[in-house]
Amino acid sequence: MLDKEKKTSIGGTIILLLVFINAFILKIAFIQNEKWYATLVITLPLLLIAIYNVIRRHGALRKYSCR
Repeated sequence: MLDKEKKTSIGGTIILLLVFINAFILKIAFIQNEKWYATLVITLPLLLIAIYNVIRRHGALRKYSCR
């Protein structure tokens, strides 16, 4: 019998990638060069938009489910 495999969503993968990128930027900015903090102006809003889209999509799917 085959077990059901949980599919990884592209939104979750993007969020995970952006979290790692932001953590890497913070580490470099804290240790090496403060100018790297400026890149967070781009990456943090992208992370927030990705989180918002995933939350909104799950809410819409729950609202229109046929259960």
